[in-house]
Amino acid sequence: MMGESKKKYILIEKSSIKRNYKLQEKYLSEEKLLKTLSILSSAHNFINVPSTLLLLEKCNNILTDVMSRWGMPLMIRLDYKTLPMKKPLGGIPLYSKEMIIKVCDFLFKEKCCPMLQPNIERLDDEYSVGVLIKPYDSEFLIEVVGEGFDASDLRSGASNPHEIIKCDFSMNSLVKKDIISKNEYDEARKNRIDKIIRLEKYTNHANKEGELLSSLNYFKTKLPNILEYEMKIPKRYKELPEEYLKKLKTIISNIQKNVANTLPFSSEFIASLSYIKQRGWILWDIYSQWYSR
Repeated sequence: MMGESKKKYILIEKSSIKRNYKLQEKYLSEEKLLKTLSILSSAHNFINVPSTLLLLEKCNNILTDVMSRWGMPLMIRLDYKTLPMKKPLGGIPLYSKEMIIKVCDFLFKEKCCPMLQPNIERLDDEYSVGVLIKPYDSEFLIEVVGEGFDASDLRSGASNPHEIIKCDFSMNSLVKKDIISKNEYDEARKNRIDKIIRLEKYTNHANKEGELLSSLNYFKTKLPNILEYEMKIPKRYKELPEEYLKKLKTIISNIQKNVANTLPFSSEFIASLSYIKQRGWILWDIYSQWYSR
């Protein structure tokens, strides 16, 4: 806990963010756990982030506590000081305490810190974005993917953006907007269906074996009925609504003015967010060249 000489975990929740913020910020900065630092700093500045538990060593008591309060399943992610040789893939649900403990033990052996959050189903993302932010520049760039896709598609380059938006704060104007062609979207949709099938198989593997893998390519995608998956991805991309963009611009301004200066210096940052119905924009993390993916 934060009051102990040796910290066992970092817990980020709305109800306690002010109480432990300075101690947590100092620790995460010194230990270079920068993904978690970006989540903490964003939460402190009233940006919507998932409740987050970062385990620094084995601690089953806090796991029991968050499972009872957040519900099950929990989503497993990870943070690290040094990029692992084969970085495990996170962002999947774990359905039992037994498997959560097992996967956390696996990550510790891989020199990673397990990160747990309430599970948010990837297919619930109405839009996901990667936003390029420069600390002293009034212009910013937004890359968007639509319903049925998620933020990892942009981070990993698994999909071309469906929409690219350039805005200028100083003029409060839209500078440029590009929309993906129908042929490009059809190809992206096909690749996304392939990825969803692999993710489902990967999730089953993790919940059976208690380990994470470094690639989805271990899994074949041939299934008897692919129609079920095709129905989850819209056949056409629908442009980001103006009201969503307006709310996103407020978040971007907040990141630029209040969050970026709490992170290691960089000439540019990328903020990763998703828009979820009934919940609005949720920030997953902020990264730059100092955080290897």
